[in-house]
Amino acid sequence: MTQTLDLSAVQSGFADPVLDAQACFRKVLDALSRPGKMAALDVLSAPEPLNLASAGLALTLMDFDTPIYLSPSLNTGAIVSWLRFHCSAPITAVPKEASFAFLQEGDAWPALDEFHQGDAKYPDTSTSLVIQLPSLDTGQAVTLEGPGIETSETIHPVGLSESFWAERTENVADFQLGIDCYFTAENKVLGLPRTTRTTLV
Repeated sequence: MTQTLDLSAVQSGFADPVLDAQACFRKVLDALSRPGKMAALDVLSAPEPLNLASAGLALTLMDFDTPIYLSPSLNTGAIVSWLRFHCSAPITAVPKEASFAFLQEGDAWPALDEFHQGDAKYPDTSTSLVIQLPSLDTGQAVTLEGPGIETSETIHPVGLSESFWAERTENVADFQLGIDCYFTAENKVLGLPRTTRTTLV
């Protein structure tokens, strides 16, 4: 049976869906190819507690062929309706089925190895994580090194534990497999591809 969506309260995404999506895509691509460089995404609104940057990622990268996993506080009727209306994206409760996973700081998350890691032939099919944080510039210093970084970059995300960084290092050790991450706060995004090495300062 097809479920009817209540679209009466669905908010707008981009002011100009075509031009804004193109501009947002360039910024998102740059954020992932230049780790440590923060980008601001121009998005009109998003259903709380989805932040504007996470909404911009959804509007830019997701469609009917990209199943989405939502951590508990993001798995609301308003957010599900918004994602289905704007992206036509299906929602999955199984981490390994997800092309993208939206995770909220403070929620209980699956272990990173529960998400799809890609495979030797198609490493790009791994799950990408969109992790919502309180801030991207007032937390513990983390040094980044690797492709796309001339020497090193330092980021200061708030809300990620030492165990997350240890788990992430173990997760991406079997290159080319592993997951890519986007950290978001308000309308800002940082990309962290699997090729980036991290050190807590």
